Amino acid sequence: MALIESRDFTIVLFSFIDGLSIHDKVFLQKDGLSVETGHGLLGRVVNALGEPIDEK
Repeated sequence: MALIESRDFTIVLFSFIDGLSIHDKVFLQKDGLSVETGHGLLGRVVNALGEPIDEK
């Protein structure tokens, strides 16, 4: 279980999310973020989610 001691913190979104606004309730995700990898990404430039951004 995670304990957040402050009432103020920053959330960094890794993708566009429609309908999210200031003061909305958010919930911690226990399993975290996972990114699939493989030979198809070898030599590519990817973003934080493992999505290619080099237009190849």
